[in-house]
Amino acid sequence: MSGPIQNLEAACMVCERPAGDHTLREWSACMGTITTDLPYGPIPADARRIAERFGLPDGTLVADNVVAKSLVARADMGPLGQSLLLPLVLHEFSRSPNVGEVLARIAYIGDVGTLRQYGRLLRDTANGAANAAEERSAA
Repeated sequence: MSGPIQNLEAACMVCERPAGDHTLREWSACMGTITTDLPYGPIPADARRIAERFGLPDGTLVADNVVAKSLVARADMGPLGQSLLLPLVLHEFSRSPNVGEVLARIAYIGDVGTLRQYGRLLRDTANGAANAAEERSAA
């Protein structure tokens, strides 16, 4: 693929400067910066009781901590020496205070369009759950 680089005027999500103004060192620093740090809220040690109490399906793991990493997977496409690059998001779910003890590690993979839709899906779903909880608490 060749052609002009897209979105050079888009704001960096970390420093808010135009993305096209970054040097490689600046990109490295911005990409290594945590952009979302949600406040800690503990859940009871017996998370199984939460699943039972709220009628979650059997086998549901309850976590209160997630690390999400963006990666690119390279798949070799055979003797022609070509490869396919696919974006993926790696989720690592754990329970506080045992954050290093991963309950589930899930890699969601797809093409560029699928991953963008996945981001919107997660954002909209999380906002929907938070909004519903706020609305019902206020009632």
